[in-house]
Amino acid sequence: MLARVLLLSQLALFSAHAQDAQSERERCASVRPVETIQFRGKTLVEAPDVTDPRLRNANALISGRCYEAARSLLEKYMTEEGRDAQALYVAARYVWIHAGTEEAERAIDSFIAEYPSFVSAKVLLSGLRIEQKRFADAAEMVIELERDAPTDLWVVLNGVRVAAQRVPD
Repeated sequence: MLARVLLLSQLALFSAHAQDAQSERERCASVRPVETIQFRGKTLVEAPDVTDPRLRNANALISGRCYEAARSLLEKYMTEEGRDAQALYVAARYVWIHAGTEEAERAIDSFIAEYPSFVSAKVLLSGLRIEQKRFADAAEMVIELERDAPTDLWVVLNGVRVAAQRVPD
């Protein structure tokens, strides 16, 4: 009798897990990159120097917390196309989420050293500085990035995040 109860409870758990996996697959299948956002009279784009549709989709999947799908797309892209700045940007975001800020900082610093003109890497680093509560460093970066990429969504958002830290309670 006990064995039957245990078996039934395991089947129920398996069924619930399978339903969760199915609903996650369905949810992730509907994730699409946001093309543009209107904000304060500007048309903003997330990571405008990530232009490959597969990597824009992988980036959106990371934002949508569809990590396995994002990783799969990124791996497929890197197998087919090789390692380039756009792929490294998506990989750095993935590392940040899965390995933490120290590992992400190493990855982003290495990325910027290899591709110093890839603005989205610097934008990502400014966001990391905010998470590290290094607001003065982030503010300096945002000021520079506002000149280089005034329509980058995360430049604007990181500017707002830094400004929010300067507002007294």
